Amino acid sequence: ENIGLWECFTLCASQIRTGLAGVCGLDWNVFIRVADDFNINTNAEFYALLQTFERAFIEEIHKKKSK
Repeated sequence: ENIGLWECFTLCASQIRTGLAGVCGLDWNVFIRVADDFNINTNAEFYALLQTFERAFIEEIHKKKSK
């Protein structure tokens, strides 16, 4: 199931939310829609993994931005 979530993440990684400080999160609505298309169960584990991906993604963007 994590492979499906990874595919979902790579397809949707460009769907980000930004604010005055830059990237602030992912557009979860898109992830949920794509997950449904891939028949990925959007349960508590899905949301926990998505949040983990989101945190790592934002951290990497801010690291690159500060260089």
